[in-house]
Amino acid sequence: MKSHLRTVFGCDPRSLAIFRMALASLILFDVCDWFLHCEQYFSSSGLLDSASAQSVSPHSWSLNYLSDSPLYTRTLLLAAAAACVAFFLGWKTKIAIFTCWILLASFQTRNPLLLISGDRLLRMMLLWAMFIPMDKAWSIDGSKKKGLEMPDEGKTRLETNWVCTAGTVCLLLQICMMYWCAGFAKLNDTWLSGSALDYVLRMDVYTRPFGIWLREHDSLTKALSLATPWIEIMVPLLLFSPWRTLTLRVIVIAILLSFHAGIELALNVGKFGIISLVAWLPFIPPRFWAVTVPASTSGEHGNNDSSPDPKSESRLFCFSKLNKPAQHYLAFGLLVYVAIWNIATVVDLKRATTNRCMPALFYKMGEMTKLSQKFFMFAEPPRHNTRFIFRGKLADDSEIDLRTSQLVPSQATSLPPDLPMGWVWKKVHRYILSNGTSDAINTSLLKHYTEYWNNREKKTSPVLSSQLIVFTKPIRLIDSSDAYQTTTLAMWNASHSDATTTEIMAEEFEKTLDHLESGFLFPQDEIDGNIE
Repeated sequence: MKSHLRTVFGCDPRSLAIFRMALASLILFDVCDWFLHCEQYFSSSGLLDSASAQSVSPHSWSLNYLSDSPLYTRTLLLAAAAACVAFFLGWKTKIAIFTCWILLASFQTRNPLLLISGDRLLRMMLLWAMFIPMDKAWSIDGSKKKGLEMPDEGKTRLETNWVCTAGTVCLLLQICMMYWCAGFAKLNDTWLSGSALDYVLRMDVYTRPFGIWLREHDSLTKALSLATPWIEIMVPLLLFSPWRTLTLRVIVIAILLSFHAGIELALNVGKFGIISLVAWLPFIPPRFWAVTVPASTSGEHGNNDSSPDPKSESRLFCFSKLNKPAQHYLAFGLLVYVAIWNIATVVDLKRATTNRCMPALFYKMGEMTKLSQKFFMFAEPPRHNTRFIFRGKLADDSEIDLRTSQLVPSQATSLPPDLPMGWVWKKVHRYILSNGTSDAINTSLLKHYTEYWNNREKKTSPVLSSQLIVFTKPIRLIDSSDAYQTTTLAMWNASHSDATTTEIMAEEFEKTLDHLESGFLFPQDEIDGNIE
């Protein structure tokens, strides 16, 4: 039993090294993007000022709340970049991981409009990395030591250095919970009837050419729709098989990476696919390194195809120099909370009520500890295609598109073009389009967008008033002649008095988040009864 648990939850140190480098690179990529768009994302003139962000998560914390100054924000970003480089190199690794997590959590809390489910997984992977000896191979810290432990007589170096800690347990179960939650959330009529994927592939903004081709083959899309929930639920269970565990690990990783590759070919889901790829790197089995890295280069000797010896360590979970029972209890305590949280989110989705299944204190703790997460992944596909326009009126009565600075007709009758911006901006505008019960948040965002155009673009003719206009069209599985309908979600003018209270802002933003996590792109989806 002990041997099986070590094999299931253990990692090769070289796999952990590659994971360390990839994880640091992902965070550094975000940091660079945030640095380039610092004022748009995190300043008082950006999409979400600090006061509004704090009202959204009143029980959370962020170093960014101390100041909205671009200089202060860029200083934090430079510190995050330095921590990422140190983490990548394995220098002062434990300090670097902690610093990365603190700063990443701060920026994510400061502007939740920028986040996708993958960002939550990224933050959680960094958390569990604190409980894993990430510097055991291919690191500066590791090179300062005497090297990997020499094996005892009769043991291979592989068996001696196999890493199985509370952190590796939590990391593997965290990844599995992502798939399980997404799978159970999809156990509804839309997916089980085989029509869900057809709806998803008809989202004009996100569908790629392969997705367009795929939706023309009804039998294939139906089969994939029926299979998707069961792939997400059943495939991760193979990881815990007592029979040929490491071989099945390879098969599971191959299946799920192919699964994500198919999604990437069909849909633009941002960086979720690459984050999912990185999540599986720690669990690359030793056989891979035996083939790709010569023993003389890797420093490993012995039979790399064998499973770890249960007698190679005196305890099941080890933290090297951090081997303290308190850390085991902390890691597993956090894991229990995360498991309950994920179960609660699925239950909340399935309940036909707005009342949550857990006490309010439970969810407040998730905000404070940064353990909150949701992995629904189109549990209920959107039923409308949407496009929008930020229409600004200049002092000379001409009207422009605030996104492109191009003149537009005076009437909102013509369909605006697809979003001429990257994934992050598409994500921001998904949040905008999701809130339709009230225009308080949309008005606030429109105000910031307009003021950014006026103040940062240095236009000689300022925008005096603006409108957020949304074009919607039902998604039909059979081609129809439905025309786009226009709706004004928000209005702003220079003399506008913003009377929105903090409480109203927080309540409405929470509704927005609920819409998005359920898979809705526009509130009409809920009105039409497409809610579980």
